[in-house]
Amino acid sequence: MKSINVFLCFLILLNGISCSKPIEQLNAKPEVILKNFLTWWTYNSYNINLTANYTALNEHSEVIDRENFLKSLTSGKYVTFKLITSDSTLKYKLYKLDAQADVSIGTNMKRFADTHYQYFKMEGKPIPDFNFTDLNGKIYNPETTKGMIVVLKCWFIHCFMCVKEMPKLNKIVEKYRNQKDVVFISLSYDDEEKLKQFLKKTKFNYAVVPVSEQYFEEKLKIYSFPTHLILSKKGVISKVMDNADEMIMALEMELLK
Repeated sequence: MKSINVFLCFLILLNGISCSKPIEQLNAKPEVILKNFLTWWTYNSYNINLTANYTALNEHSEVIDRENFLKSLTSGKYVTFKLITSDSTLKYKLYKLDAQADVSIGTNMKRFADTHYQYFKMEGKPIPDFNFTDLNGKIYNPETTKGMIVVLKCWFIHCFMCVKEMPKLNKIVEKYRNQKDVVFISLSYDDEEKLKQFLKKTKFNYAVVPVSEQYFEEKLKIYSFPTHLILSKKGVISKVMDNADEMIMALEMELLK
């Protein structure tokens, strides 16, 4: 089969046609997307998910590791574009901003990347010591969750996206309700009374724990909401992401380990 392919390639070359691998293209034109902040922000919001499983490429289309990719984005000198691929793989490529680009594009790309670089650096590390008590008085700490996969959601009542994704999260809790080695806990910096009033009108199947805003910022160092964390059975942070869909995929992967 290999010899046939080589022969076909030879015939194609004789006719002046290249048989090299097609170059993967950006899924949008930079000159259109980068014409102003709004067009870039819209594109970035719908196309770029830095917590997904993707292959990272530098501006020369060379594969690089995720850390260097994210560090480049935190410089504010680059944005990223999604590539059109011939299979289902997800690829993002760095694109250097020129001097004429709207300054707010680089500033906001940096802010966006800073958060995801922080998420990346959290993975593989043990979670800070915790001792949570939910609204029903149940206690969660390293001892009571030993040998369990812990799914954490960080949120607050007036966060639109935090609340919008709750029906989807409720379905996941229901799906794994008989899985004794998985526990779903949500951390909110709203106080106990506000959370109880909220839950009278909105169904949420996670255990709900009121914690201080200080805990988010000083212990978990989380400033963006919603944020989801998957803790392995060893108490190590396996994955950090900012949406329910990625969390669900990460949980399924963790259950396969």
